[in-house]
Amino acid sequence: AKRGTMWKFMRVQDLKPGDYLFKNGSAVLLRDITRVDTPIQTWNLDVEPFDLYLANGFVAHNVIYKY
Repeated sequence: AKRGTMWKFMRVQDLKPGDYLFKNGSAVLLRDITRVDTPIQTWNLDVEPFDLYLANGFVAHNVIYKY
């Protein structure tokens, strides 16, 4: 995500309207956020060498367990 002039990986819960996400090679403005309080199943994908992948066109990364 990009906030201000800096791109960095962020936890989803830290995103804010006004941030930018990287999708299909372009910056996309995050206009609003809808919180989902229902538990959902997620997976970490083992994609070498950096565990980066595209999810519906968005650059994604596995869970980072240190906060």
